[in-house]
Amino acid sequence: MGGFNIQPISERLHPHCIQVWKKWEADAATMEQYSDARGAAVCRLHLAEFKEAVRAEDEHTLTLSEAALESGYSESHLRHRISDGEIQNAGRKGSPRIRRGDLPKKMRRRRSPDGTSTRKDDERW
Repeated sequence: MGGFNIQPISERLHPHCIQVWKKWEADAATMEQYSDARGAAVCRLHLAEFKEAVRAEDEHTLTLSEAALESGYSESHLRHRISDGEIQNAGRKGSPRIRRGDLPKKMRRRRSPDGTSTRKDDERW
């Protein structure tokens, strides 16, 4: 039975969420293999609810100040990216908003235990 492909959203999810998704897919497949239709249906229901939650999060629109907090970019930078057409304005002229799914992620510098600086993408969820 074919399921929802998590690949397009996987780069925006926390690795733990991806692990849970894959476990539910594997559990459903195992239950189907052993003719446990009810158990497989419960797993598929969880997967559908998870997919809907991710979709709803991606569709949620943010003000520029909210988007700045989540992305790590300044409001000014985000406003310019909207003006330049790099990010779609999900609001209206004079009151821009950004879909959470369209929000760019800024690389952050982190210090490793040995004190060196490393770059790491922020993880969602």
